[in-house]
Amino acid sequence: MGIIIRYIGIIYFTSMSFAVYADEVDRKPLLDKIFSPFTDAFEGLTSIDGIKKAEIEIDSKDKNFESDIRLSIISSLAESDDKKSFWLNQTNISTQDDRETVNIGFMYRNLSEDNKWLSGLNIFYDHEFPNNHERASLGLEVKSTPIEINSNFYQRLSGDKTVGSNTERAMNGIDVELGFQIPFMPNSKLFFQGYEWDGNDYDINSGNKISLRLRPSASIQIEIGAEDNDKQSDYSATANIMYTKTFGSVAERNSGIYISNKFFEFQDMSNDVYDSVRRQNRIVKTVTGTVTVARGT
Repeated sequence: MGIIIRYIGIIYFTSMSFAVYADEVDRKPLLDKIFSPFTDAFEGLTSIDGIKKAEIEIDSKDKNFESDIRLSIISSLAESDDKKSFWLNQTNISTQDDRETVNIGFMYRNLSEDNKWLSGLNIFYDHEFPNNHERASLGLEVKSTPIEINSNFYQRLSGDKTVGSNTERAMNGIDVELGFQIPFMPNSKLFFQGYEWDGNDYDINSGNKISLRLRPSASIQIEIGAEDNDKQSDYSATANIMYTKTFGSVAERNSGIYISNKFFEFQDMSNDVYDSVRRQNRIVKTVTGTVTVARGT
């Protein structure tokens, strides 16, 4: 518990430092210049009807983890006339090490009457190449600016796969995540996640993660944190950076690192309708050979 409290303190004071710095320096021109190649690459998607948002992200850890590079496209399938109910598709393509993963998801999201709450259900199919691991998931999300809840249940669909001298098997699992607004910083959130993966040969129980999400601009999202599970002897550092491009008349999501005069602040969640689902996109597997490990966590 002591190390978790220490991480919370470090993350909180880091976020406050970012906020103070944001008041002094306008970083938007610099960020736009850095990510301009991605903006140019996404321009070709503007002619495709229904596409609302494109994201490219890099996900990394400092221990036993090959970084993921992931492209996500969020499209609208149907929307109610009053813009309260949405049927969406999210398709991801990611590469890590010598493997590629495709995630195809369908989401239903609903805004409350005052637009302060966004809730939804989602279902995903995951396929990892070249060994053809398969998995499905069912997810729930309830979001507002001060607090949000995300949870996913994962069910393997494929059986054992022989890879060289090892046998790999996708794992079933579940995760639950709570997000809380950083006091006086409405666009910064602290997330606490617990997860468990079950395999016939290996179990990871009571895994947990703490992370801070910052949105210095509408197109940039940075998330840093620490993670621990039964496989590790100590916490490992995690980092994720995401660049987002919106299309058509989609409003830019709530962003900016600044100090508010309110402890917690409810904002309009209609700007977050087309955000990607928070879930484990990599298929987690047991690998049985001379040793038994968990790959993908």
